[in-house]
Amino acid sequence: ELLKGESLADRLDQTRILPQITTVDIIAQTADALAFMHEGGVIHGDIKPENVFLCVGGLRERRRNHVKVLDFGLSRLKRAQTMHRLNEQLAGTPAYLAPERAMGSPPDELADLYALGVLFYETLTGQVPFDGNVAQILNAHINQPPTPPSWRLPKGQIDERFDDLILACLAKDPAQRYQYAQQLVD
Repeated sequence: ELLKGESLADRLDQTRILPQITTVDIIAQTADALAFMHEGGVIHGDIKPENVFLCVGGLRERRRNHVKVLDFGLSRLKRAQTMHRLNEQLAGTPAYLAPERAMGSPPDELADLYALGVLFYETLTGQVPFDGNVAQILNAHINQPPTPPSWRLPKGQIDERFDDLILACLAKDPAQRYQYAQQLVD
């Protein structure tokens, strides 16, 4: 499919921060795509701004940004994963890697939701929760609680209710995260 538009990474390079209404629309559409993939037994494994494409809407399209999730190079079928657990290598983009992935666990739905939480954080604040060299980033994902997004910008610039949504996605313990992408959308 020939897509017209730009990646979320390109958009963030231009604007750094997206308006809250735009962010919610993009994150909800990305979560819907993850829900569809997960229901089909597919784990993406590399959710990040470069892999979220913002298509230009057609005449009937009400949304300014129609989201397509791209690059399934690290994706896998969940049922095939058990065969590869012993040979699993750390793969993915460090800034978006769930703590359990940073410790060597195979990708799963909850790791995709963690990455979506990082993406949500970044679109609202212009920053990922943890930055530095690869070792510092991975260590922070495992051990450091993220700063609430609303604390990263002047008071009132981000609705503080986003903190609860995003921090639930970024919970260190996967059992404390949303268990399904649709829960975040709802």
